[in-house]
Amino acid sequence: MLQSARYKPEDFRPLAMASRSQLALYARADLPAANVDELVAWPRPTRRSR
Repeated sequence: MLQSARYKPEDFRPLAMASRSQLALYARADLPAANVDELVAWPRPTRRSR
């Protein structure tokens, strides 16, 4: 049987950041999209679903 916890949340404190990541998106200079919204909306008429 589980006993109730003998600690309180304020008994803990952060010691270190576990992880940190950044996201970068690179594209060709001649790509006709100037931002992510344009990239998502950019049509690819030569690509067909299989």
